[in-house]
Amino acid sequence: MMRRLLSLAPWMALAAAASAQVRTADVVYTYHEGIAARGLRLGDELFLPLATLGDLGWKVTPRNGEALLEAEGTRTSITTRFVAGKECVPLRRALEKLGATSIWEDRNDVLKVLTPLTKIVAKDGTIQVEAPLGFRPEVSTLISPARVVFDFKGATLDPGVGQDVDGSVKISQYRPDTVRIVVDALVLPRLGGRPDPARTFKFELPRRPRETERPVVPTQVVPENKVPAVIQSTPIEVTLDVEGPSATLLKVDLPTSLNAEPKITRTAPDVVEVFLPGVLGTLADGARPNTDAVSNVAVRNDANGTTIILYLSQPMGSEVWASGNSVSIQLLKPSIEGKLAGKVIVVDPGHGGHDNGARSGGASEKNLTLAIGKLIAAELAAQGATVIVTRKTDVFISLDERANIANRNKADLFLSVHINSTGGVSRQTGGITFFHGPDTVKKLLADCIQQEIAKVSGLPNLGTWSDKRIYQSGFSVLRNTKMPGVLLELGFINHSRDRARMLTADFQQKIARAVVKGVRVYLGDVEPN
Repeated sequence: MMRRLLSLAPWMALAAAASAQVRTADVVYTYHEGIAARGLRLGDELFLPLATLGDLGWKVTPRNGEALLEAEGTRTSITTRFVAGKECVPLRRALEKLGATSIWEDRNDVLKVLTPLTKIVAKDGTIQVEAPLGFRPEVSTLISPARVVFDFKGATLDPGVGQDVDGSVKISQYRPDTVRIVVDALVLPRLGGRPDPARTFKFELPRRPRETERPVVPTQVVPENKVPAVIQSTPIEVTLDVEGPSATLLKVDLPTSLNAEPKITRTAPDVVEVFLPGVLGTLADGARPNTDAVSNVAVRNDANGTTIILYLSQPMGSEVWASGNSVSIQLLKPSIEGKLAGKVIVVDPGHGGHDNGARSGGASEKNLTLAIGKLIAAELAAQGATVIVTRKTDVFISLDERANIANRNKADLFLSVHINSTGGVSRQTGGITFFHGPDTVKKLLADCIQQEIAKVSGLPNLGTWSDKRIYQSGFSVLRNTKMPGVLLELGFINHSRDRARMLTADFQQKIARAVVKGVRVYLGDVEPN
């Protein structure tokens, strides 16, 4: 038998060799963000298909063998390459252009993306950090002596970058992917929640006033025929100013302007209290406004002023402001209301996959959020809601995709489940519900749910917080969803009592029922109690 020997052209041999060397690889992007699609490793480079770059938050425009990139606040271009039939960007080369670094983990195909800190200021109680890529700041406290610990995950120390710090500060590369700053503190800050990843971070430590400092109280001279600081025996009448399908504007007229801003609080989902400082009021005859939004009105006096109590016909958002001699109270109806049955609700168990979230005492946030999220979803479905769960297994879903799932499905509500942590061993305990603020209707949803959780959790009630209290732009999943949503921080995983409680089936089932009860109260589907 005669055989014909065929030789490969040199370029074909090279292509075949390269193809044989291509293998899939994962990316861990700075703090913890991975990507849904895997990259392709060829030699020491990792190539990402253009369609995958959106998972990093990058925008890409292909153009004649190049890719125009908008990433991390920077614009640049880079030559693309076809690998395994896909047009790709060499990620490590692109990261160099952005000022970042990357390393392959030993013995596996995982590329870790790290960002050097390009500015570190830690003096006079102010900590300020900047980097070319986003990083995850985490803040915790230590006692004896009092110190505040800042861990910047996904970051490295650049020896060439100057540090403007004072003697109370220690900076180290705590782990290969974490920079730690430890600051001596006179007063420990109150901590809660975790900020979103960012390229900048600023934190002001609380200051202890000097013992010699006393508040200065200016002496007030009240001229003759002028109204004194306390308006005596003022008849309080709440009148209807304007009413529309989604909002009701109430008005309280006073004989003179207030000596300080009015304040509004919610004591129950359908009860709001408006405090008028410097007013001693009595309820006028017929004080109830001519609107179905308010079922009853009462007043309560103390030495500092008068509180108007409004009993609402249903839970509503509320705002208050003063203008001249009048006080305006705006009541806002939720954009959706009525029965829970038929509503589309997205339940979002936080973290997942390679992103464990917070961990302590052998417990992992991603496992707790998945277990509780599934129970919430089951309870909602049992009561007639259409439920979409962002993840039902231990998989990673990007923050953007979590919001996209809710937006694509035109959800009525978005519920994100998380577990809090301050790092290390914590004395901080309790649960918080976050809303994207300032938004009174979203705060209403948070209030309704948190009040129900507080009844059954067995943990301290830390209340409802705007996410902007933690991070200037708020939390990504709340900021990017188009419907009312909340982020639940059910307890602190690094507090032994919180952790033990959250791991029980009793806690998880009660929380699920409480969340659903809070949603029904918000919708007006059940009477608050």
